[in-house]
Amino acid sequence: MLRQLDLFDWTTTIAKIEGDNLYINAGKLSGLRIGDNLEVYAPGREIIHPKTNLSLGWTTGQLKGVVRIGDLFGVDASLGKVVQDRGSLKMMW
Repeated sequence: MLRQLDLFDWTTTIAKIEGDNLYINAGKLSGLRIGDNLEVYAPGREIIHPKTNLSLGWTTGQLKGVVRIGDLFGVDASLGKVVQDRGSLKMMW
């Protein structure tokens, strides 16, 4: 059976980086499980509709790396470890 989280675009933020450890503002309540891999992207560009001046959303930025979830804690948080770094993941901070 497919997980619901895999069926739609989903985003979160990194709260803190300590070495290869990333503390993430999403956990069990958000549908994460230990062992999940998350791709980390730099912010993209916001696209504004020229007539309505409303945001259409954000483009996908450059892939920075991959993080594997190793622990779930708190109400809805997790700890991930960098498993693939394109050389600039830690430089985002």
